[in-house]
Amino acid sequence: MPDLFAAGTEGVGDDPTLIEHLKTCENCSALVRDLQYIADQARKLLEPTYEPSDNVWKKIQEGLASDNPTYAINREKH
Repeated sequence: MPDLFAAGTEGVGDDPTLIEHLKTCENCSALVRDLQYIADQARKLLEPTYEPSDNVWKKIQEGLASDNPTYAINREKH
């Protein structure tokens, strides 16, 4: 069964024997649910993350470099 998930298929595929077995075997059904959950979570780890735009970083740098007292106070706290 792990091979079904490792191959990137959605669950048990089209195998009628396996589908029928899962209807009657609670242990295997639970295992498939657990494996599906693990596979879904693993896929989420590989999803791209989104970085803030260059404009955000530019504003942060400008704020830190400025003589603005608000930024100076915040820098002293760290």
